[in-house]
Amino acid sequence: MGILRLIKQVVWPEIEPPKRALPEPDKPRSVVSPALREERARLVFAVDATASRSAAWEAAKQLTDILFEAIPGKLDVALAVHGGGRVHTFTAFTDDAGRLRDMAMGIRCRSGDTRLIDILARAVREKPKVVVYIGDCFEESQREAVSVAEQLKAQGTRVIFLRDGNDRTAARVFPKLAALTGGAVLPFDLSSLGRLRELLGAVAVLAVGGEHLLEEKRETLPGAVLLLGYLEEAKRDGAETKKGPYFLRR
Repeated sequence: MGILRLIKQVVWPEIEPPKRALPEPDKPRSVVSPALREERARLVFAVDATASRSAAWEAAKQLTDILFEAIPGKLDVALAVHGGGRVHTFTAFTDDAGRLRDMAMGIRCRSGDTRLIDILARAVREKPKVVVYIGDCFEESQREAVSVAEQLKAQGTRVIFLRDGNDRTAARVFPKLAALTGGAVLPFDLSSLGRLRELLGAVAVLAVGGEHLLEEKRETLPGAVLLLGYLEEAKRDGAETKKGPYFLRR
């Protein structure tokens, strides 16, 4: 074996392969921290579409575009609807007003109990800045509703209620849940869609920039002053709530 190796080295000398240039060290790349990237705000537009709510649902469908028009290119919206005793619709978040409108047009009212808590629980997972809920009554566990509202508060999600009707339970529960989350209860007046449009435009601004941006736009956005007033009223209600029993009655 030693002779063969010697012959091989003489007859077929190994050619040392050319040395490869060592790769230059990677140049440091500019890394943008996720915290510094522009985060698109999310809003859930939720509606009670039980059988008695046909008129309110038709009005709600007319208002979907307002959320996009108020602050274009800054807000993603999901549509959530309960009816028939369940949440049957919770769309993906979109910045396309036409797409959301088309999805809304295919939804019909169905009889059944309310399912507000299910919508709020889904919002805990989706982490929107604001949940807007249009409804007239409350038929669920108030303790569970408070528990979910606390989770929403912890992650910075406000709940804005647009309440119509004279349900006594909703009149008591909605303001307390709104106050817990830093939200508010607004009137849902079918005879004044113009005012509703102004309020929803202000809610969209609230979702994107909070009360600070609302304050900046109070001179140019008609609904800003109205919404700021309702938010302040909710804060006062929240302060009063803390003085009484923490949990609501069943």
